Amino acid sequence: MSVHARIPVKLRIDARTARSGHGALRDALSRALDRALDNMVTEFSDRGSDLSYDVLVPATKWSGEGLSGLEPEDLEACDTLFADLIAERSHAALHK
Repeated sequence: MSVHARIPVKLRIDARTARSGHGALRDALSRALDRALDNMVTEFSDRGSDLSYDVLVPATKWSGEGLSGLEPEDLEACDTLFADLIAERSHAALHK
């Protein structure tokens, strides 16, 4: 039996946070991911060693009026932060 879990993430951040608030963004996203991943692991714990996973690189959709104040490098830095953090927190949760 195959089980797939998706953890959707929707963030609303202002331009200042996208440019320079990566510490606060990292902390908030880490807490949210840890909660979601802990719940997922608990739900699937009865599968024992049959539990396997693939962590996919997230697709980021940027929208909103605040984008005009951001450089492409700001968005790329956030995308990298998101992808790295999801990989890091997923690995930590699934290898306890």
